[in-house]
Amino acid sequence: MPHASIKSRIHLAIFVLVCSISSFTYQRSFADSTNTALPAVSQDSVVAVAAVSPATAPRIVDVNILCEGRGDSASIGDFIEVAVVNLGIVTYAKDSIHTRLLLNDFLQDLPLLDIFIGGDTATFVFRLLPDVEGSSGWEGFIESIGLKTVPITVGLIVNGKFLGHYGKPIYFNLVSPLWAIISLVITLALVTLLCWLGGKTMIFTDRITITAADGATVTQRGDYSLSRIQIGFWTVIVVAGFVYIWLSTGYGPDFPSSLLVLMGISGATKVVTGAMDSKDPLVTAPKPTGTKGGFLKVLADIISDGVSPTISRVQFVIWTLLFGILFLEHMFEYVKFHDFTTEQLALMGISNGVYLLMRPNEQQ
Repeated sequence: MPHASIKSRIHLAIFVLVCSISSFTYQRSFADSTNTALPAVSQDSVVAVAAVSPATAPRIVDVNILCEGRGDSASIGDFIEVAVVNLGIVTYAKDSIHTRLLLNDFLQDLPLLDIFIGGDTATFVFRLLPDVEGSSGWEGFIESIGLKTVPITVGLIVNGKFLGHYGKPIYFNLVSPLWAIISLVITLALVTLLCWLGGKTMIFTDRITITAADGATVTQRGDYSLSRIQIGFWTVIVVAGFVYIWLSTGYGPDFPSSLLVLMGISGATKVVTGAMDSKDPLVTAPKPTGTKGGFLKVLADIISDGVSPTISRVQFVIWTLLFGILFLEHMFEYVKFHDFTTEQLALMGISNGVYLLMRPNEQQ
């Protein structure tokens, strides 16, 4: 039976989506359980250490920004050197020295690139580029400065001991307005290209195969496809985010595993709907109505089953838009990809699953 075959494919697709989300949840919980975080430094302990520190105690004597053409103004992706005296390090194993940088008193998980020893001075080199996951300190720091060039304080913790702040502030600029404008122009160019392709090709529409009396087949354009539009939507957003972060930092961003799962959910939805359309003509029964009419035509096609709007399609569109807005807001504010929570991934999977389950009943 065609319907039985289609339903089995739907159940298989939903099972795959649930297994993907469950696997991601297990990996994240396992990573959290094996992550040994360094103890946080409270304000009370900072004050106590500063009050009793003798003149020969370890302290920060210099902070240097390794950048080109910006003087003492640091930006995301730059390198920062923190010089400390009286630390008592002569020889060292890099893995045995645990350091945490403080920016405006927010603990950072920035990578320690190198340590240089010269006499009684140890120089630590960090890169101002946070990890995708687990960088709540970075988010707090960014919220404290906004988008303006502002002076910030730099502190350091070595092996659990707070060494104080550097006596002079340095200046930090999150993103250059020029790079933001260039990223916007590139994004608009990409959107324009996809819109042009959508009007000239069948990249975002259903495909109808008509068999003539002589046996010849002709493929015509049908209505706009909801699953195809969703893939195009996420493609534009992720590419725009990649360009924005790359131009702002000089380095391509890391992709959080949750974003890969989300893209997989979107792709799996398209695979299942394609199988349904090719096997059961009653599922789609589209009419070659063309693609003229602009945005209203696209909206009418993706929320309607050909007769009237359906709740499964409407909620699908709403959740996709909300997740896209959340992704963009987080990316522009923190200059890194948003790491979706397990609950958010589950919600998107349920939304797509409801659409797939109700789709066989459309146009019947």
